[in-house]
Formats: sequence, C-alpha cells, structure tokens
Amino acid sequence: MLVGLCLSRWSAEEIVYAQPAGAAKKRIVVVGAGMAGLSAARELKAAGFDVVVIEGRDRIGGRIYTNRSWGTPIDLGASWIHESEGNPLTAIARENAIPTVVDDDSWRYFCAGSTCFDQKYIYSETVKLEKKIWDRSAKISPDISYAEAVEQVVGSDSLSSGQRRFIDFVLSRVEMAFGADADKFSFLYGSNMDSLSGSDLLLPEGYDRIVLALAKGLDIRLNTKALGVDWRKSEPSVETDKGSFQADAVILTLPLGVLKARHLRFKPTLPDSKLNVIERMGFGLLDKVILSFPKVFWPKEVAKFGYLSKQRGEFPELLNWYKFSGQPILVGFTAAAFARSLENLSDKEIVSRQMQVLRGMFGSSVPEPSAFLLSRWARDQFALGSYSHIPVGATDADYYYLGQPVGPLFFAGEATNRRFPGTVHGAFFSGIRVAKEVQVKFSAKRKA
Repeated sequence: MLVGLCLSRWSAEEIVYAQPAGAAKKRIVVVGAGMAGLSAARELKAAGFDVVVIEGRDRIGGRIYTNRSWGTPIDLGASWIHESEGNPLTAIARENAIPTVVDDDSWRYFCAGSTCFDQKYIYSETVKLEKKIWDRSAKISPDISYAEAVEQVVGSDSLSSGQRRFIDFVLSRVEMAFGADADKFSFLYGSNMDSLSGSDLLLPEGYDRIVLALAKGLDIRLNTKALGVDWRKSEPSVETDKGSFQADAVILTLPLGVLKARHLRFKPTLPDSKLNVIERMGFGLLDKVILSFPKVFWPKEVAKFGYLSKQRGEFPELLNWYKFSGQPILVGFTAAAFARSLENLSDKEIVSRQMQVLRGMFGSSVPEPSAFLLSRWARDQFALGSYSHIPVGATDADYYYLGQPVGPLFFAGEATNRRFPGTVHGAFFSGIRVAKEVQVKFSAKRKA
C-alpha cells in the first residue's frame, strides 16, 4: 500500500530535504484537496512536516469527481491515466490494486445528415491534416490561433460543405483536448507540452480510488472554504469560514479559474507580476453529458464514436462506457464555446440536444435514457472551468511563472506545470515540485 511512501521516487529530479529529528515541526497549510494538494501534502508529511489540507467541498479530489449515485462509478471529471508508462498514477493504481483497462482508441464516425466520409478516410485525412499543419508551424509567425493556422493550411474558400464539416470536426477535437476555443488557443505555444509513453488507461472502479489512496493518513478538513490569505507577517494565515489556520507556509492549489475570479482575498494583494500572468493565461471548459439506457443499442466493440456535426463542438466524441464497464452508458463530451452555451440550458434541454445527436447517429428508435448526469464545471464555484491553456498573447513560460512562490506562498496545480499542463499527472508532479520548494526553503533557513 501507498501509506507512508515518499512519492519523490517517481521523479528522478527530486531530492528530499526531510526535517532533522528533534527539529520543531513546520506547519504547512495546503489549500485544496485535489491531486496537486494531496501529492504535496503526502510528500511533506513523509518529510516530517505538520500538514493540514483544507477543502471547501464536502469531498476530496477537486476536478476528479466519481459519482456513485447509480450504483456504479461514473467519473464526471478526469477519466484517463494518459500515457501510462512513466506515469506515477499507474504506479499508484498498481500498488493499491486499483483495476485499470487499456483504451484501445477504436473509432466509428457518423455525420449529421445523409452524407458522410468513409471511416478510413476520416482517420487518414485527420492524420494528414495534422502533419500539414505542423509542417507549416515554423513558417507561421507571429503567433496566431489554432483555427487561423488551419485556415491558412487548408484554404477555407475552396472547401465544400462536407470538407468544412470535416475541418470543424478536427477543430472540435482540438478544443476537447485543450478545453479552449480553437479561435483563441495559441498555435505556437498552446501545444508545447511533453509526452510520456504507453497506452491511455481507464478506471472502471472510479478515478477517486487513486485520490483515496493518496489521502490516507492526511489531516484533511472538508467543508472548509478558504476566504483569504494574510501574509503580511513571516507566518501567514489562511482565513476560512471555519476560522483561521496559522502556518509557516501556505500551498495554494486553486484552479486557475478561481484565481482569475479573485475569490480569495490576499493581504497584501499579490504582486502585479503574478496577477498579470493569471490574467494572461486561459482557463477552458470540457463537460460531459452521461446517459444511461435500459440496454445497449450501439456497437459494443467500438471504444469511441465521432460525430461530424453541422455545428462545431456539438458532441464530437462519445465514449462507449459499456466496452469498459459492462454498463449501458454513453459519455458525451463537449468543450469550449459550445459547452459554455449548454451550461445556460436546463438539464432537460441539454439531454434533448444529445438525444438529437444520438438519433441522428443510430436512428429514430433510440430510446429515452433511464438516467443522466451532467458535469457543468463552469458553474462549480471551486473550479469555474476544467483546465488551463495558452491563448494568443501568452506563452508556455507562463505555466512556470504562475508556479513561482511569493514570500511564504507557494503555488501548485496543473496550470503551474509547463511540461504536462491540463493533466492529472501534471497536477501530481506540481505537488511534488512545490513540496520540494517548501523543503528547500526551510532547509536553507536551518543552514543559515
């Protein structure tokens, strides 16, 4: 089991600066019990620090949220362990006997209306288009949006209506990957992230099994909403709706959306350099519409269904959860502007929109769902969106700048990880990184 294990061994770059025996324990307050907060807290506790994690929700996990109201685990937030080889989450799953299944990434495509492309054509042309775009990347300057880069490559004036629909499908997939509008997402810097290797994995028993393994033995205060941070003195305090928490250092793992909304009051205010990078960076949206049916009416062996809609962003991808769990469930994904437009609709209207798509794909006899779940991450006060991205006008260096400490305040989260932004493992690694920074800070003080 993972309890008591120092997580630094999963990164060759990490060095542990444990507090020496007999030293007065430094108290660290971690704001947020998502992946970044939990990995930081475990690392610091293993190094001998006194750590408390405060969380405004009534659950841990942050943007990892497994709903069990149907009697089967349904992930409304993160779904995949991406690129499983070298990914620390894979090791956590193995050490805690958490089942995983390989996503074989098999696809079948459908089009709005009666005309569609051949299945192999869609796949091959997508690959060709992506290669054309990146072959041109060195020639595109200054920075432009991803959508504009695509238009430069394909020449939109000469496209047929079918080709236009195909291009919009490709752009919809980009919007899903980064949660950002293709018209705003930076072409030069937006995709500049590192990769691991290996297949993507799904967790049929729920992603929260990973979260619960990390949380074991930690002091976590749920239903404790952070209201402000007072760092006028060398020992800061976090003000919450349950009172004040004194600390020697504070680790903030708030999503970028919450930082952008400035819901947390700082005394004194954060420096302009930090506020400017928060303002420059983008925070996007990926939502799920999850439908349960009395029985499976779709191809059971295919992992994903692609939908080439007449409207960009209209449920371009559906995950066949039956293939991985044996449950008659379809997970519809939507992102960026289209997802935001759906969040303003009623539950009934959102479900109706997806049902129109499903009946266009599988026929008018598709039955009504027996139950549904909606994510609505932009309305979640503790998230205000899904994950970060780099818009035109910012650069990928802003991930680094956002993560830089300010006095006794330290910053973690996927939006502070330049190598793996927008991912669960990116959030995990950011927690390890910030824990090391805290350890170095107090180790240096003892040596001074």
